[in-house]
Amino acid sequence: MLSEEKKNEIKEFLMSNPRAKLNEAAKKFGVTYAQVYAVNHKIRGVRRKKPSVKAKSNMGAKGSSSNPFIIPAPTPTETATPAVDMVNQPPHYTKGGIETIDFIDAKELNYNLGNVVKYVARSGFKGARIEDLKKAKWYLEREINFLLGS
Repeated sequence: MLSEEKKNEIKEFLMSNPRAKLNEAAKKFGVTYAQVYAVNHKIRGVRRKKPSVKAKSNMGAKGSSSNPFIIPAPTPTETATPAVDMVNQPPHYTKGGIETIDFIDAKELNYNLGNVVKYVARSGFKGARIEDLKKAKWYLEREINFLLGS
């Protein structure tokens, strides 16, 4: 179990170096990858918390319109739903609680095998599932041919 001091050191390092690889951070601090991942996950969990927006229905309320197609303007206390960050945190990247790139880094997979894992893990979440699986197969065959020397 990590001490709070060590967790804070890792947290500060990860916050100041957002592109740092987790396995490199583990080596730097002399801890396991899983321990660094847990700290990183908590950091991202805090960043990901977004205010919830509850839809208000004014239908039937005093002074409301009888037309169901007129949507009342939001009150100043309501917040807009934050836009999805499709570059740094797309929803299909974090499906299942771990980013695919973190898994690939932890297993130290090469380019071809990393892409196999990436396309299989994300298949169907962004585009056509069959297309993603065919891409994974293409990279796997490429790696097999490389190892066979063909």
